Amino acid sequence: MEQVQEQVNDQQVEATAEAPEQTPAINIEALQARLEKLENTNERLLNESKTYKNKYQGLRTDVETKQKTQLEESENWKELLDIEKNRAFELEEKNKSIRTDVMRQKLNFEVSRHASNAFDVNDVINSLDKSSLTIDEENLEVGGIKEAVEVVMKLKPHLFNTGVKPHGMGERPPEGYKEVKQETSLEDLILSGIKSGAI
Repeated sequence: MEQVQEQVNDQQVEATAEAPEQTPAINIEALQARLEKLENTNERLLNESKTYKNKYQGLRTDVETKQKTQLEESENWKELLDIEKNRAFELEEKNKSIRTDVMRQKLNFEVSRHASNAFDVNDVINSLDKSSLTIDEENLEVGGIKEAVEVVMKLKPHLFNTGVKPHGMGERPPEGYKEVKQETSLEDLILSGIKSGAI
């Protein structure tokens, strides 16, 4: 019985060795049709999303207008004032958020302009001395970026592509390089051995 099982296993091994490996055929036309269908679905969903967003904004505006009208008719000035305060607060928060985003984009743009040879602009931005920057929030301007980038270039040259390769192992030392040899005397070796407990 074991011989029969071994013969069956041997035949299976031979059959798999003789059969060439088949790679699945890729139907390019089917993939393109599927891609086109997905793009159409994506476009349809985006359009529906915009439509529903516009409907929501319109309904929200209608509801707010009706609420204001009811409050004005009932002369409920306190509640009307609270609604307007909340709306003003929301608008102020949105304004701050937009101003922050604009300032961040301007900072990124100016840093990338002055640090065009940086490997990663975000690393340079994170390394900037924020206290040396002058920020005018009213006019959305940031000053002192050029000087701050120059300071980062001096302090962290590894963040920039300066064209100079660092001295590495297996390379010839740069011209004018002097190796500092530390001469150790026999006394120093003995003292270090005593301190470490080896002697």
